[in-house]
Amino acid sequence: MKKFAVFLALLVTGSPAFAGRDTAYQALRTLGKEKGQELLNRVVEVEGHAGTPEPAIWKIVIDDPSARSGVREFEISNGRIVSERTPSRANSDSNTSKAMDFSKLNLDSAGAFAVAEREAQKSKIGFDSVDYLLRRDNQGTTPVWVLRLMNVQHKSVCTISLASDTGAVLRRSGLSARSSDGDFVDSQPRPTAEQPDESAPRREVGHEIDKVLHRAGGTLEEFFTGKRTIDRRFQNEP
Repeated sequence: MKKFAVFLALLVTGSPAFAGRDTAYQALRTLGKEKGQELLNRVVEVEGHAGTPEPAIWKIVIDDPSARSGVREFEISNGRIVSERTPSRANSDSNTSKAMDFSKLNLDSAGAFAVAEREAQKSKIGFDSVDYLLRRDNQGTTPVWVLRLMNVQHKSVCTISLASDTGAVLRRSGLSARSSDGDFVDSQPRPTAEQPDESAPRREVGHEIDKVLHRAGGTLEEFFTGKRTIDRRFQNEP
């Protein structure tokens, strides 16, 4: 648990802050401070709506076997808990059997927004606000960011899923040309953590975001394992 507290501190201090509203990490820190750090081991979902780019309120869902629905919900705003409740039934999309593994969470909501914005700009898609959902991967406990980009009528224009450990784009809908059967398809292959994109030099915003994400991950890798390999390809850059 002590390691997790240090983990959060490292990421918050290394993430861009948007004045006036909490990032997801800051909301988690508030919950741990007010209710005890142990509670952070039981987080199954983090959700925020109408972010511009950060939402006014973060909802954090905790696995709680003593609650009538098996979960407890906290709402965090501006560094304080503004509500706590036990819903009559859990959201059907929430998997409460396992909590997220935050040792694999290298990407704050601010970083997730930056990646999503970059993807939208590449596809020339405009949006007005963002709905955030952080939950575990269906295949394990690794957290995955799902960002829904909304227009001014609060209608979804596209959805992007990101790996929270590497920042890689896992799935996109609404950002690419349609295939012959009408489904959205990607116009280009996506790099993975095992196969980073080593093509032409990228000295643009996307490259700088990539560097920040990998260096944050490298700091955590060094803290937990004593080794630093994730950001090796950026070691000769300032």
